[in-house]
Amino acid sequence: MHVAHHSFTADHPEWAEKIHSLKTSSPHFASLVEEHEKLDKDICRREDNANDTTTDAEMEELKKRRLMLADQIIGAITA
Repeated sequence: MHVAHHSFTADHPEWAEKIHSLKTSSPHFASLVEEHEKLDKDICRREDNANDTTTDAEMEELKKRRLMLADQIIGAITA
């Protein structure tokens, strides 16, 4: 099953301007978004690869980390 990567901004277009503004004004926020993007791409790549050896537990940890980053990003946007 093909799993498509979507940027955080693409998934939340209602916050596009706020995300852009925070990325340019806050290096910490920009690093959170960048880490989320990289992790999401990695998860999608692993899910697409039938020969991937990632265990269910490892995948669960990656997804928990992605969710934690998303929560931090959303927290900064809505603060």
